[in-house]
Amino acid sequence: MPRHLTEKGYEVEKKDFSTKSRLAEDLVKGFKDVRNYMGNVCFDVVAYFKHLEDPNTITLFDLENTVGEQWVSLFELKYPNKRKWTGNPIISSTIVLFYRHRDGKFFHAAIAAGGHNIRAINSIKLGTDWIGEIDMLKVLKNEQKNSENKELPPGKYMFDRTEISVYLYS
Repeated sequence: MPRHLTEKGYEVEKKDFSTKSRLAEDLVKGFKDVRNYMGNVCFDVVAYFKHLEDPNTITLFDLENTVGEQWVSLFELKYPNKRKWTGNPIISSTIVLFYRHRDGKFFHAAIAAGGHNIRAINSIKLGTDWIGEIDMLKVLKNEQKNSENKELPPGKYMFDRTEISVYLYS
């Protein structure tokens, strides 16, 4: 059984593609909570969601052998259409990764719920509860000046007093 896959999640693995696809649709709409099927951290639940959508891209083997921030390199490989978010609406089901420049790494993952909204777990401001959507425009507010009062370029935001960028993978 894959790490962090719940008993309910394991039962879904035995189902056909259309059942998995319907579950993915219910998850992105917030009708069901992803934590009933896959636990642990934000990167894992995003990978599980994408597995439900397309089990050939994110495989059961991937779920069994990848955890946490290790998913970033797999997302880079399997979803080569990467672009920086600049405030435009995002197509539902797109992978959303948050990159903290100070640390030089990704610190959070979410799934786009359409518009500027995301669903995620384990982040107070960027989604603690999968069922509740987070409006990224409200959270990030596109503050135009960094801590040194210098203008930020498009696609960079201040979050928790540090510069971040948001990347979309599809």
